[in-house]
Amino acid sequence: MTQTQAIETVWFVYSEDGKPLGRHFLEEGSPPPQIGDLMPNIGDRTAAVITAVRELAPTCAMRRFRVTVSQQH
Repeated sequence: MTQTQAIETVWFVYSEDGKPLGRHFLEEGSPPPQIGDLMPNIGDRTAAVITAVRELAPTCAMRRFRVTVSQQH
């Protein structure tokens, strides 16, 4: 029998100019986003640095964050 991890957190990822870059789903027990951390594989770029984090109201017991990133070129 295969055990699956529950999705507990979702990050709504935006560029510094407000362009939506997608969502990032994390499994139960994953740490929250932190300013200064690297976030790999955003859009067509290879890496991005988290520059701002705002926790949104949770839904269905899922933590939600708006995460702003500065894309590395």
